Amino acid sequence: MFKILIIRHGDPDYENDCLTEVGKRDVSLLSEKLAKRNIDMIFSSPYGRAKQTADAIAKTTGKAVEELDFLEEFDKKILDGENEFYPWKVPGNFLSFNSEIFNIAEFSDLKKYGEFFEEGFVDKLIETSSGLCAFLKEYGFIKVSGGYKRAEGNEENETKTLAFVCHNGKGVLLLSVLCELPPLQVWRRFFLPTSSVTEIVFSQCEDVFLPTCVLLGDVSHLSSEKEENFISEV
Repeated sequence: MFKILIIRHGDPDYENDCLTEVGKRDVSLLSEKLAKRNIDMIFSSPYGRAKQTADAIAKTTGKAVEELDFLEEFDKKILDGENEFYPWKVPGNFLSFNSEIFNIAEFSDLKKYGEFFEEGFVDKLIETSSGLCAFLKEYGFIKVSGGYKRAEGNEENETKTLAFVCHNGKGVLLLSVLCELPPLQVWRRFFLPTSSVTEIVFSQCEDVFLPTCVLLGDVSHLSSEKEENFISEV
C-alpha cells in the first residue's frame, strides 16, 4: 500500500527555528524507531526545526531529504474583531458563534467569509492543496471526487512509504486535504504532538484509492525513555 507519514518536528526553539535539547533527544528516539520502517523518501518543510528533524531521520534510514515549499507551516490567522488567532487556537465561543464556516470543506467557499480571515488565508489553503495534489500526481495518484485514481504505469509506487516532516498546523491541514474534511473543524479538533507520527494509507476500493488515517499523533517512541509528558501542550 502507498503510505504517507506526517511527522511533526521535535520540541522547538521557535525564536531560533531549531530543536531544543529535549527535541533532539525525542527525535533521536523517533529516528531509531523509523529506521525499522521501509521509508523510501523523506520530504521536509524548509523551516529549520523541520529540516533538523528530517536530517536526523535521514541518518538512521539512509534516505535523502528533499525540501517542499508546500510543507511550510501555515502562517495565516483567523480574525475576530481586534483579536487574531491561528486556526488551531481559536476560542470555543468563536467556533460556536461561527459554526457554519467550520463545516465548509471546499476551500473556495470560504472566500465569502473573508472578514474572518487574514489576507491570503484562503489562497494559502488552496496553495497547500494544489501543491499536495501536484506532488501526488508525480507519483501517479490523480485527484478525483472521493479519492485518487492511479495513472497507468504507477504500479511500482503503490508500495512506497513517504515521510513528510512538517508542523502541527500544516500536518493537520494535510490530514484535512487527504481525508476531505473541513479544514477549520479539523484544525480545532485535532492536535499533533511534537515528534509524533500520523500515518495515511491509500486503500484501494475498486478503481479508487481512498486515503485513510490509521495512526494519529503517535509518540510511542518516547515510552522507551519513560517520558513523563507524552502529549505536548496544545
